[in-house]
Amino acid sequence: MSVFIPVYRLQLVRDANFRTEAKQIREPRDVAAILSAYLAGADREHFVVLTLDTKGRVTGLHTAAVGTLDNVDVHPRDVFKFAIAMNAFAIIVGHVHPSGDPEPSRQDRAITRRLIEAGDLLGIPLWDHLVIGDNGSSYVSLTQGVSHSARSVVAEFR
Repeated sequence: MSVFIPVYRLQLVRDANFRTEAKQIREPRDVAAILSAYLAGADREHFVVLTLDTKGRVTGLHTAAVGTLDNVDVHPRDVFKFAIAMNAFAIIVGHVHPSGDPEPSRQDRAITRRLIEAGDLLGIPLWDHLVIGDNGSSYVSLTQGVSHSARSVVAEFR
């Protein structure tokens, strides 16, 4: 007896365009400028994925998860589903702390580790994870170990 197998087509749908001055990502400050503008006024934590091409240009932006005032749960599959569909060379992720304090939590560090591991397996490296605070005037870069105030936070990642 034969059975029918559903055949699907995966399609990306562009919701909007986001205007930015950053043509290429060269340092965490470039990412912070994009994320600060995009997440301005957020009253809950939003976890955002930026996809990059081989030259470090942003090819897409996607909100992978929206959380509460002080927490956002995100799974690597939700991050990399978009990255794979976009044929990304690499990704950068970021989220906002509406409290204004960009200090990474244990959960922030844990998801960074998981995304690094998943990216290594998939061949789509995580270049950075930024936590944005104070309405964009401060940020911490978890994978680069740099923050707006230039203090190191994560030597344990690499």
